[in-house]
Parts: sequence; structure tokens; C-alpha cells
Amino acid sequence: MTSNSQRPSVALIFPFFAGGGAEAVALWAAQALQDDYKVTILTATTIDLDVLNGMYATQVKPDQVAIQTQFPNALARLIVYLRTNISFCKPFLHHYFIRWIKTLAKQFDVCFSGYNAMDMGCPGIQYIHWHDVLLNRNFYWLSKFSESRAFHNLSVSNSIYTAGVVENKYGFVTEVLYPPVPHDPDIEVVPWSLRDEFSFICSGRITKPKTPDRIIKILYEVRQEGFDVKLHLTGGGGGTYGDSYVQEVEALAREHSDWVTLHMNLPYQEYLEVLRHCRYGFHLKQEPFGISVAEIVQMGLIPFVRSRGGQLEIVGQDNPELIIADKTRAKDQIISVLRDHQRQQEILKSLEERRHLFTPERFMDGTKALVKQFLDQKYSR
Repeated sequence: MTSNSQRPSVALIFPFFAGGGAEAVALWAAQALQDDYKVTILTATTIDLDVLNGMYATQVKPDQVAIQTQFPNALARLIVYLRTNISFCKPFLHHYFIRWIKTLAKQFDVCFSGYNAMDMGCPGIQYIHWHDVLLNRNFYWLSKFSESRAFHNLSVSNSIYTAGVVENKYGFVTEVLYPPVPHDPDIEVVPWSLRDEFSFICSGRITKPKTPDRIIKILYEVRQEGFDVKLHLTGGGGGTYGDSYVQEVEALAREHSDWVTLHMNLPYQEYLEVLRHCRYGFHLKQEPFGISVAEIVQMGLIPFVRSRGGQLEIVGQDNPELIIADKTRAKDQIISVLRDHQRQQEILKSLEERRHLFTPERFMDGTKALVKQFLDQKYSR
């Protein structure tokens, strides 16, 4: 490893660490680059790397990765409150953040946005998580946002699905680098035969688009057919409209407390402990990628997923009974798998063959290659 002063500098740009899959990308990118580059995380409010490492199973080193924040620590709670509870504030703060980034970007050899398309005031790398890559054009006046500059960045998407939608919608091509899905080697995989026979997990934020209420109702129908289904709901709240919806899901979980358990804001290790004792996952949201679905596959579960979105790249096309196109038929598809022990083993084998696509090692190698590609292009001009 070269000395700190000799290493190229990288600004890893991520505005708010709110507890989702996009944050995992930013943290694993920092880990990938910290030994070979002088990395600085540029973010809006203070972050605790020790806490984030615990959440995402990363090993980002505070003595090697600097943190620079837009707002002082005293304002952090206020900024987070405004962003999550007042709809106007989210795009305003995002573009205000971009405006701040432009004052710093040219100090770095590489600017790497871990949060979608971004006009950084100079060429950079951007990782695109979802296909609405531009956040509220009404605030372009604040950030002096240039779509042309953003679209000329070196771009990478989180799935083939996202890349295709981005190209169709905006007309620029992105590479594909699947997000990292860690598997802790210290966590013993529970054999299929020792897991709870009809246990399901629905993970991710408790939000309307993820429809945990609908999942409870579908699995209730499965129970009515004689299957002793148990459901674990894991995740946190959903921000602006989240409080009322979380309360609705909490009430539904209480109503079915004999078979539904709601786990809110679990630390990552405790989440994995719940996950490894379940047999099935259930995820009805159309996702650009679907990192919680990939976690389910990595831990040896069988996931049922929506028929459109990046989650199909995780499950694969060889398992049609896992792909739900019609929610009214979801009960019957689930029951057909629950009844067929031989088919369960065939599905598990096919899913096991896909796990290598989503490893942190593959993601980190891809991140290093992106940064090298960018620097080679930058200094060959």
C-alpha cells in the first residue's frame, strides 16, 4: 500500500444514510477503495462508521476513511426530521447537497456518487439504484443541475432491468454491477430439514410499496388451507407517510399475533438470525434490484417475488412457480411449492448456483475496476 499522500483521492458521495440497500453499496465501495485510495465520504449529516459497519457487515476503517459533512452535528436531527417528514424538504435538501458537492468535487481525483445520477460539476462515476434517476427537476435552479453533465458520467446500474429502463427513458447506456450481499461465514447455515417448516420472512422497510399488509392477507389464506404458516416481518419505518402505514401494519400484526411477528429496526446480526431459521421469503414489490431478496437467496431460503423488476435476475427464470404475476393466484402458487418436497430441493439447488453473482467480493472487484477505468480515461486525454 502506498502512503496516504501518494494515493489518488476519491470522494464517495452519499447524501443521507437512512438504512437501505443503497447505503450498503456506499459502505462496500468505501471498503473496496480504502487500501488503495485516499477516501473521503461526503454526506449531509454526521455518520458513525462503527454503527454502519455493524448494520452492513462492512469493515470500513475510520483511520483510513475520512468523513466530511455538509451540516454541523448540532443540526443533524433537525435535518433528518425535515427530510423524512416534510415532502418539500427531501428534494430541496437533495439539491442543496448537490450544490455543496460542486464546491468540493474538483479537489478530488475521482468523485463517485453512490446515490443515483448526479451533476458533480465535473466528470465522475455514478451508481444508479432505480430508474427515476433525477430527483425533482423543480429544484434544478438551486443546484444548477445539468442533465447533460450527469449523463456523461461513467454510469453503472444495479441490475440489467434498471439499465434497460434507464436507457429507454433517458437514452444513455450504463454498465451493470450487482450490489453486495454479505454472507457472514461465522453464521452457521441451518439445514433445510431443521428450519421451521412453513416459516416466511418479509424484509425491508415497512412501506406501502412493499405491501406487507397484502402479504399477511395472502399468507392468512394459505393458513386457511391447513398450513401452519409463521411470518416474520422485519424492517424500519418509511418516512413521510410511513408513520400511519407502520401503525396499520403493527395493528394487523397484533391481530394475527399467534402467527405474525413484527421485528422493527433489527441489528444486522439479529436479522440474519431470524432469516436463517426461515424456509421462505415473500416480496411483492417491483424492485430495481431487490437486495432483501438477494439476502434471502444467500441464506438458503426460497423467495416468492413479483413478476416484474430486478428481483427476477436474483431468482432466475428457471423457477416460474416463485414468480407471482397475479396476486389472486399467489395462494395457489405458494401451496404448490409447500406441498412438493422434491421441487423444493430442485429450486434450492438452482438458487445456490446463483449466489456468486451477488457476493461482496464480486462487487468490490467491480468497484476497483470502475475507478481504475475512470482514472485511465481521465489521464489519457
